[in-house]
Amino acid sequence: MIELAHTITSGRTPVGSPVFFRVAENVTVGDQVVIRKGTVVEGRMQAVGDRGMAATSGTINFGVRHVPAVDGQNVRVLASVSNKGRSRDGAMLGWVFMWGWFGLATRGVDAFALRGAQLEAEVLTDRTIAASPPNPPEPVAMSIRSVEATGVRVGRRKVDEILVSLERATALLPLVLEVPAAGPVTAATLISTNGVDTVEEVAATAVADGRVEFNLWDIVKYCDDGDNTLTLRLTGAGGEPIDATASLRVRLKRKQ
Repeated sequence: MIELAHTITSGRTPVGSPVFFRVAENVTVGDQVVIRKGTVVEGRMQAVGDRGMAATSGTINFGVRHVPAVDGQNVRVLASVSNKGRSRDGAMLGWVFMWGWFGLATRGVDAFALRGAQLEAEVLTDRTIAASPPNPPEPVAMSIRSVEATGVRVGRRKVDEILVSLERATALLPLVLEVPAAGPVTAATLISTNGVDTVEEVAATAVADGRVEFNLWDIVKYCDDGDNTLTLRLTGAGGEPIDATASLRVRLKRKQ
């Protein structure tokens, strides 16, 4: 079983984009672990169908072909999902009835899959895998200065909650986090959300004294619906690392 590491949608995840998963539980043979829980697995968005006119909903097809074993081998698997956005046929017929053929301009909705969605993976080939090595030693903790974000903005507007539609990929303004206690910074990256590390680099698009700016979807796709705690790694003007935390309330809008 593997779990989707970030939210994807047919409107925001282009075909060919990497789609990341984590192994949900240890895979064992006898008492030996051959694929470790938490292993990052990279898949691919294989096909995307845009939502269109006449209430045609978007579609997504994504999956993985290999999962890393504990000895570094890539184990070939079959794991894929096809998903279609919520049907809006009823809405379309209602518009046609009320407004004639202009009702055919009603658009369908984007397909999406939420972070944490699980996918079964079937092993396709026999492999000999070396017994699981002992867990590596924990890294030595570094002394890193920590600060907290004091405000959240979308564009220039300060917000308490960020609303993003999963079914309609409208334009999004940048996410701006105010971190005045950090002082001058030269770079910033998201390193975890709610204590779970990101699986790819999510870098700020702009930095300034006391402020870091991100592409909003790059952050939101790693968030859960509701309250989230972000951990950022900032680079100070002298090259020193600084950890920053930010609270972010996100509402992922979709029809239930």
